[in-house]
Amino acid sequence: TSYNYTEGNPFLQPYFTENFELSNTYKNWYTSIFYSYLTNAFDQVTYVSTDNTNQIVKPYNFYKQNTIGLSENYTINKWKWLESTNQFYIYYTKTTSKIMILIPNISSWTASFSSNNSFNLNTKNTIKAEFNFMLQSPAVAGSYKTSSYSEFETGIRFLMLNKRLNLVLNVSDIFKTNKQVFKQAVNDIKQEVYNYDDNQKIRVSLTYNFGKSLEKEKRTQSNEEEKTRIK
Repeated sequence: TSYNYTEGNPFLQPYFTENFELSNTYKNWYTSIFYSYLTNAFDQVTYVSTDNTNQIVKPYNFYKQNTIGLSENYTINKWKWLESTNQFYIYYTKTTSKIMILIPNISSWTASFSSNNSFNLNTKNTIKAEFNFMLQSPAVAGSYKTSSYSEFETGIRFLMLNKRLNLVLNVSDIFKTNKQVFKQAVNDIKQEVYNYDDNQKIRVSLTYNFGKSLEKEKRTQSNEEEKTRIK
């Protein structure tokens, strides 16, 4: 527009990420402690003049980022009628700017939780219902601070004709809560960007498998390595 435009930057340089992770698996628990170090990172910067209303959006390499956190993953499979995978993250992120005069340092603690659940509604396991949920608290995304958001998703699946015909009905972002606000300060001028990708959808799919099921035989070999090969 007359007051706002976006341009590229042919002088952008690559960024580098170093990741470290220590993990442990015990029964249905998976625990991980992780650390990430991002250098020479780039992001979109909206330059706002203090003298007029002109805005210029341009990407620059200008920050580094440290993230340290803990993740927990627990799987529930005690009952034939339920399969559930649950994840929880808590982490701390700090973004350090090379141009603090324009864009300050930012940091934040963030927690997120997700649960994916599949329910068997009959003994033949041909009717399944699904319910998925995720929630994330405010976070740091590059040089922006983001608001919290959540999403609910549900669906039902029918397997018919010896499980060859697959009918699925799925509804995503049921309550229209997958919305985020991105906040950034440039030249002490606060900016907010409201982002919603219209994730609320109803999807129906029907598939049929015309193929023939083939059983694979294992070769019996004296060598232990050969025992795991499939003919």
